[in-house]
Amino acid sequence: MRLPNFFGPNVTNALIKPIFEEAIHNKPIKWLMNAAIPHQFAFTPDISKYFHRLTLETDLPNFFLVNYSGITVSSIKNLGEKISVIQGNPKKVKVAPKFLLHLIALFDPEVRELKENFYQFENSILLVDDSLKNRYPEINETTLETALKITLDWYENK
Repeated sequence: MRLPNFFGPNVTNALIKPIFEEAIHNKPIKWLMNAAIPHQFAFTPDISKYFHRLTLETDLPNFFLVNYSGITVSSIKNLGEKISVIQGNPKKVKVAPKFLLHLIALFDPEVRELKENFYQFENSILLVDDSLKNRYPEINETTLETALKITLDWYENK
């Protein structure tokens, strides 16, 4: 399954962890390079519903590819605004410039790992998941606001 960046309880990778940890501490949200373009995120409990259903299928080929688009936000700034409403604090988004990230990558293995995916933060890459959604129309996905609230609560209580 091809996925966008994902978030949810227990997701603590180098991209997602700073967003939620900074938000619960009333600090600006950190993002890479371009916070003004659309971006997709997948909420892990929603992903698991589709993975589970796919594992129950007996008529699928051994190898196949399916997209899952998750939730599309108009921009990371918009995502920050939604987090602000939930947290009740105004949030700013700090964008790390590419040259600085290249420098940090020399010393930080997590940033070095992200470096090969910088193209995803300079341009919008929007997955189309019609085949998956048409196959399982009964699966209800979590709204962005609810998914953010669940994730923020998890970060506050971990």
